[in-house]
Amino acid sequence: MEPHSGSQRLYQRSWFRIAFLILLQNLVAIALTRMIVGASVFVASAAVSSELSSTLLMASCASIVAFYMAKQLVQFPGSTIAVYFPLCVILNFLVLAFLVVVFRLDYSRIALVCSLLGALLWILLDYNLPGGRSPLTVAVVPSGNLRDISELPKIDLALMKNPNDHPVRLDLVVADLYHDHDPVWETYIAKCVLAGIPVFDVKGLIERLTGRVEIEHLSENSFGALLPSKFYLRLKYLIDVTVSILLFPLVMAIIFAAAIFIRLETPGPVFFKQSRVGYRGHPFVIYKLRSMKVAATGAAFTAENDSRITRVGAFIRRYRIDELPQIINVIRGEMSWIGPRPEAEELSSWYAKEIPYYIYRHAVRPGVTGWAQVVQGNVAEIDDVTRKLHYDFYYLKNFSAYLDLMIVFRTVYTLLSGFGSK
Repeated sequence: MEPHSGSQRLYQRSWFRIAFLILLQNLVAIALTRMIVGASVFVASAAVSSELSSTLLMASCASIVAFYMAKQLVQFPGSTIAVYFPLCVILNFLVLAFLVVVFRLDYSRIALVCSLLGALLWILLDYNLPGGRSPLTVAVVPSGNLRDISELPKIDLALMKNPNDHPVRLDLVVADLYHDHDPVWETYIAKCVLAGIPVFDVKGLIERLTGRVEIEHLSENSFGALLPSKFYLRLKYLIDVTVSILLFPLVMAIIFAAAIFIRLETPGPVFFKQSRVGYRGHPFVIYKLRSMKVAATGAAFTAENDSRITRVGAFIRRYRIDELPQIINVIRGEMSWIGPRPEAEELSSWYAKEIPYYIYRHAVRPGVTGWAQVVQGNVAEIDDVTRKLHYDFYYLKNFSAYLDLMIVFRTVYTLLSGFGSK
């Protein structure tokens, strides 16, 4: 069977989904606006008509941007457009509302809200169309090192015996691209590329679906993949400082309230200070709200149900309130809001001796939250830390605004659920 890209259903094509989104959104907005303001006013009033037209145009643009943002986010593991499109829509509509207020643009509040409802209705219909929740269909070229690909989540594997086993419906092809394949398979892979079918190296597919990058040896290419964009590093620092300044009054109010409860429960200092290893391996002092008894001694890391943790400490650790004083570290440029979590010097030295390439995680500023934190949670044992390092390498390799936005969304979920706290 000749490989072809025509197996993609019509509703899976971006241009069709966007057209469906805008049509449905505008129809819902017009219908609901007409019901709310009244049919006679809707038809007769030129002002209403003008405001409605401008609102529909701006809302359509916001939804298109949200659609493409969501498409970027769903490239990362553990994400679906059904979850991240509504979040992107809400975010873009909030930005749109801010812009129309600041620039005093003509718009209809009712139409804006109705457009938002129309966009959210679209995802319900789109996600429940036949095949909307079906797993990826992956054709596997059988020769070479296929690793543990059979254990990957959310994919339907089709292990081919020969190129004629090519599935009718196909999302992508995976192969060991470092293996010397037989000419018949090399020809098949080339035809897939020409037909517009994505071809992934098996290791790359594992990284994409698990969110981990396992470094076996630092070849020139893999080393370059771990060097973050200098432009985005600088931009990210400006964003960090701006967000910190905007959030400073609210954060300080929360810290002040938490400090009162800490002092009421146990005597001792409110803040906990510790030397951590930061950007490019330079040590710095991190600030946290104290969550343990002052006289507590023991391991450098925290275990499940650790007896040293106070009742107030358990609460602020669960919802990461104890991390809020690190806003000072962010303003001083020692940390970012998003990045690999900084480790204590004692632990970092231990990990660096036991885990190959551990120090490469210091290529970016450490973060208050990060990819490993929202996916794995807090860990301490060597095996878990090695796995965490693979998540950190994934963050370095995919260092971008979209991945940071994904981490922000997942951090909100973590805060609400208390996932990974100890």
